Amino acid sequence: MATTSKLKTETRLPHIHFNWNEWVSDHITRSWLLALWLLLLTVITVRFTLSRLEMTPATTIVVLVVWAVSVAITVYAEMIHRHTAVTLWLRNNLYSSITNVQLTLILALAILAIIFGLFNYAVTTASFLTVPATDLRAEAVSSIGDNFCFRIGAQDAESGGVVNGEPTCFPRWAFVPELSETNIIETPLGVTAAAFCFDTLRDDAENGRTCFTSTAENPALYAVSIQFSGANWGAVWANLTNMMVFRYNRAELWRVWLSAAFGLLLALASFVVYRDGFQNKHIRRGLTYVWLASPVIFYVLLAGVRPVTINEFFAQAIPLVGIIVIAALLWWANRHLNRRYPPGIGESEWVRLGRILLTLAAGILAFLAFFSAIELIFLFFGLFKTGEKPLFVPVNPDVDWGGFMLTLIITAFAIVVSFPLGVLLALGRRSTIRGIPNWITYPVAFAIMIWGLLNSTPELRATARNNFELLLAYWPLALPLIAYVFQRVWKGNVVAGFCTLYIEFIRGIPLITVLFLSIILFPIFLPPGMEFLKTWRVMWAFAFFSAAYLAENVRGGLQAIPRGQYEAADSLGLGTFSKYRLIILPQALRAVIPAITGQYIGLFKDTTLVAIVGLLDILGVANSIASQPQWLGVRREAYLFIALLYFVVSAIIVSYSERLERQTGLGER
Repeated sequence: MATTSKLKTETRLPHIHFNWNEWVSDHITRSWLLALWLLLLTVITVRFTLSRLEMTPATTIVVLVVWAVSVAITVYAEMIHRHTAVTLWLRNNLYSSITNVQLTLILALAILAIIFGLFNYAVTTASFLTVPATDLRAEAVSSIGDNFCFRIGAQDAESGGVVNGEPTCFPRWAFVPELSETNIIETPLGVTAAAFCFDTLRDDAENGRTCFTSTAENPALYAVSIQFSGANWGAVWANLTNMMVFRYNRAELWRVWLSAAFGLLLALASFVVYRDGFQNKHIRRGLTYVWLASPVIFYVLLAGVRPVTINEFFAQAIPLVGIIVIAALLWWANRHLNRRYPPGIGESEWVRLGRILLTLAAGILAFLAFFSAIELIFLFFGLFKTGEKPLFVPVNPDVDWGGFMLTLIITAFAIVVSFPLGVLLALGRRSTIRGIPNWITYPVAFAIMIWGLLNSTPELRATARNNFELLLAYWPLALPLIAYVFQRVWKGNVVAGFCTLYIEFIRGIPLITVLFLSIILFPIFLPPGMEFLKTWRVMWAFAFFSAAYLAENVRGGLQAIPRGQYEAADSLGLGTFSKYRLIILPQALRAVIPAITGQYIGLFKDTTLVAIVGLLDILGVANSIASQPQWLGVRREAYLFIALLYFVVSAIIVSYSERLERQTGLGER
């Protein structure tokens, strides 16, 4: 008896805790504003749901069933106070109130409407023909059985037939007699002139209709009219090569493909080699050297090199090799002497001066050796030939570079160059080195002021055309004020003053201004006869502009480092270079990875501004598609393709940034 009672107790349904009056008072009639809002929202929800039922009944019914079941399950779990993980998540995130319940339904239906609308526009009702509609021609392939098949494509100018056409078949039921002048069911195709239409989507008045018209001169060749309301992807596909590389020599496209394969191979190798579990240090070091040499390799592949003969190669390579060898020997000697005879506290000033001069000479020669090695690589690739023709033919970047290739080149160059420049600017702005003392700054400022008043001011006054130019003639009078500000703000620190002025000046002007300065003003300062290509000027403008913003990001990371880290590095006896390389910068850069990633994504998208200064990136090429006679007015599809391309590249950058954050433990330790 006791067992039976126990079983009844265990199988008893859960007790439902619900007070209808209290629930209505708390969630509906608590205030008249809440009741009015819920009434308005209910009307909107019902009307929107009914409109979706008319347009897409099947999808809307499925959504309504899922929504109603999930709401019922969540309400029941709340009433018995027993939630599963799913119902608890639904209650906290989607169904926490009556408003959220209705908004969830509206958003679900709206999102599905957007997805299906985009899919219909981009796929279902779209055209993928690379031949303009006015140039489409068709030939009958067969009319046997229940299908009428045609080969649709462009007309060959020589033979008059259809070339590169793909067979397209229409079912017999799609034939529309009321729109046709010829009954193709009774009349053989290709024998006499005919005009007929097919409609595969009878319920859609704007899509699915294809009409064929032939003439008595050539009854076997039909003009084609295809009715569609979706995207015209044929314009994008027909101009895809132009959008990628623009005017790059089509015979040299293998170099672009080789560059893309080389970059992809480097990326895949880096994904494996730079993982924490990879133990082979020699392979990792070798891959790092390949990355360092990759800009030169990409330049050789995409820009080409000047061809040289074997005699020219040795005549130019021997001095370059000599510089590299001397630089290596001097660097080794400097390192060996510093290791064997480390700097001591009691060494004389002459010995210290000798160390400084030796280090300075080694650094200068290393700088020269770096560019000598690059020139040596160019000479080496200049030897390669295919017969009598150079393998890597030089191209003019201002003419041959364009499209998405130009976008990637500018972005990669700006990132590679701006990163070290930005780090140096950030360190320079925080520099605390001993500045120029007052007793030097003020006498020099007054001396220059007197020289300017005696030599420059009279000439400028004589040529002044207005009061503003007359005022500028007395520029030397501002020098004492500048010297005072220099000493007051930066205490004579030239490095901190220069870096601060550079960063604030660049950040105070828009990027388009920097681009115009590089195009218009920069050539004025070049020596006569010297030419600097527009592409190089734009690339350096992007790099210098990005460096200023990157410097502030890095400076924020440096300021986030506790003072104890600096003191710990000093206590270990590390020098300034080793302290920042091993202790400070790794922590500072790790802290600003998200900020740097956001800046580089913005830089990647800002490359579209090059179209304003005469370079055609992918956006410029897309704008030119709409002016082509065969694709007049086709703009939307090209812009959608570019948006998708930018989204994919930005997503790749973000995913790599997240991977880097996980590897460095950002936010975890």
